[in-house]
Formats: sequence, C-alpha cells, structure tokens
Amino acid sequence: MINVFLVDDHEIVREGFKKLVKEINDINITGEAKSSEEVLQRLDSIACDVMLVDLYLPGKNGYQLLVDLQKLRPEIKAIIMSINPEQKSALRAYKLGAAGYLCKDSAISEIISAIRKTYTNGRYISPEYAEALAFKTIFSEPDDLQKLSDLETNILIMLYKGMDIKDISVKTKLSVVSVFTYRKKIFENLKLNSNLDMIHYVKENIIMG
Repeated sequence: MINVFLVDDHEIVREGFKKLVKEINDINITGEAKSSEEVLQRLDSIACDVMLVDLYLPGKNGYQLLVDLQKLRPEIKAIIMSINPEQKSALRAYKLGAAGYLCKDSAISEIISAIRKTYTNGRYISPEYAEALAFKTIFSEPDDLQKLSDLETNILIMLYKGMDIKDISVKTKLSVVSVFTYRKKIFENLKLNSNLDMIHYVKENIIMG
C-alpha cells in the first residue's frame, strides 16, 4: 500500500483527487493540508510515502516546502503539481529535491503512474520532458529564472501581484531597503526594464494564463 499525503490550498482539488483514487487498491490517502506551514507544524505525525504538493501554495510555496522536506523528512518523496508546463518549472523542482513533477491537467492515469514510480524507484520524469530536457541541456543556455533564489522568486511574484515595497517588507520580514535591493537584482538578472516587462515575464514563465 502506498500512503499519499495531499498539500493544496483548494479544498475542491483535494476532494476531487480523493474521489478519483478511491477505487485504486494500492493507494491510500493518509491526510491533507492546505499550506506548507500546516505541513511543517504536523510533520512529525505525518505518515506517508509520497506527498503531492501544489507549487503555488499561500505563504511558503512548493519550492520552499521541498527544501524543508529534504532537511527534515528526506524519506518522503514529493511530487510537485503545477498549472505550469514542465518546461517552465520542473527543472527547479527537481534540483530542490522533487521526486516528480506533474501538470494539474495531467490524466489521473499519469498521476497514479507517477505515484507508483516514485514509490518504487524514487523519481518520475515524463518521457516528453526527459526528451525536452536532454535537448535543453545540450543546446540551451541556463534559464534566467534559475538564477533567482526562492526568496527572490517569491518577491517577484509579490511584485507581480501588485504588492508595494512596504507590504513585501512586512511579508518577508526584510527592511524596505533590502526589498528595493532585491527588486533591483531581480530586474537585472531577468533583464527587465520596467514593471510592464516584469508582468509579461511572470505571465509567460511562472503563472500561466
């Protein structure tokens, strides 16, 4: 039996997945959480083999939870679930310790296959992404987004959402000056010249649609 834990801030997503796997004999949903913070608070008591983690969680995102899991419960195999296609976010997830990466519109059969594969072999990469990654590794320069730390990625998303520097300062517990410095560094690394450039970049590379 494969014990699976769900982490998604949308109850309808969690309930929908539980209904879909209800008849799968070798998969058992042992629990659920709506945020990274909730996972970390309960981590000592969570019993699971595989954890399905939404990438865009409120507060700490899925990337940051991956880092915490690697430190605190490395035996848990985490599969990131995202609205982003693999080419946009998967490489970063794998580098941070993800055992798999799936788009949220993946067929239930692929999700089940990924859970089984990570449980038995430790890592799931779709055939399509494996091929794309091979070509990218051989022929492409590193993605600019990979230059950003988790904190910088979070600040970028907060800027995209229209938060002002003071609000970001409170949220990240950084000084206003530090947030300004991070903003400047982010714009330089991503070669952005304006807030409009930043909005277009986030839409195209991080938040699809």
